[in-house]
Amino acid sequence: MYNNKNFMLDKLNSINDINLPSYFQPWLSGFIEAEGNFSLIIRESGSIKKSSFSIGQLDELHILKKIKLYFQSDNKIIKDKKKRDLRGSVMEKGDYYRFFLYNAFSRKLLFEHFAKYPLMGFKKLSYNKFYDFHIQRINSI
Repeated sequence: MYNNKNFMLDKLNSINDINLPSYFQPWLSGFIEAEGNFSLIIRESGSIKKSSFSIGQLDELHILKKIKLYFQSDNKIIKDKKKRDLRGSVMEKGDYYRFFLYNAFSRKLLFEHFAKYPLMGFKKLSYNKFYDFHIQRINSI
């Protein structure tokens, strides 16, 4: 769409501005609706093996940097390895970045965010399961 897309992305991705726009929180809920993932891996015994929230984006690292900042996370943003076909040629253009939140403090901030800026679509179902599982664990302690 843009002739200078790579230049624009490089410039945006290098900015470490800590200011968030006033619309960020409601926008973030919509973005998570589209791009986020709530994951619970449960052992046969019913205990939790792994719990995380992840979100990813193609090329636009600056978006994940803002989300990381908003959730006060020290977790690293990772870049996925590019997929290759049988001949060894790269199958996709651009870089895909991914970010995970998985500790108790991160969950607290996620829960507080969605209490104020709820999800509205199908993602709300997976979030509710994620939330309910953690609240049940907290209440059983």
